[in-house]
Amino acid sequence: MKPIEILLLSQSDIIQLDLRPDDVLGAVEQAMREHSAGSYEMHPKIGVHPTGTDPDNFIHAMHLRFLLHALPGIQRVRLYDVRPGAASDLAARSRESTGFTGELLPCDTALAALEGAHVISTCTNGDEQIIRPEWFQAGTFGVGIEGGCAYTAEALHQADKFIVDDIPLAEYFQKISMGRKNDRGEDNPEFAGGIPPVHSTIGDIVAGKKSARDSDAERIIAIPIGMAICDIALGHLTLARAREKGVGQTFRLA
Repeated sequence: MKPIEILLLSQSDIIQLDLRPDDVLGAVEQAMREHSAGSYEMHPKIGVHPTGTDPDNFIHAMHLRFLLHALPGIQRVRLYDVRPGAASDLAARSRESTGFTGELLPCDTALAALEGAHVISTCTNGDEQIIRPEWFQAGTFGVGIEGGCAYTAEALHQADKFIVDDIPLAEYFQKISMGRKNDRGEDNPEFAGGIPPVHSTIGDIVAGKKSARDSDAERIIAIPIGMAICDIALGHLTLARAREKGVGQTFRLA
């Protein structure tokens, strides 16, 4: 029987690999092309609830560094957080970690951060629908890391194009969210008013099968709930780079 070997990489090992945004984006784009081609097997992901006491507890992350890399023309970033001081802390850390020379402006309210924005990126706990139709102006692109629950029904269905990473995954999250309540006892579905008509998956756009933006006036929303194939693609990239650089410790299991 062929020996089974596992390569163990520490945090410092992975940092040493020096994976750049272009490396990561390239791996994810290829995974999206595979998704478009249907050459994958992936079941809807399950939730991780850290405390074990409240099913609404979960962990999501939003990496500003990649947004600035993908859209190098950005000159102003407005930040808002429900915790006082968190937006200021993020601004300070982001300027140091990204080298961004434009304006990083912490805001006191969601309105101050969102009104007139050309790109809206949300990463909330989903309890409050903070994106209102009057703030979602023509030509704006919105991406919801938490799903679609940061948008009011009017704003969500105002989109000219609605894009998801995986249609069955989006439908599954909408199904399991039915009957969900926020802290105020209000209905809190994944997509207020139901899932809008889906224009395309991200994979079909990456593969060139569907158009992205067709006019400067289109309001576009993309909801990347998150797919395991992207994690696998990045894992494969990390493993290949580690083997190339001779980084990590190898353990033989059998």
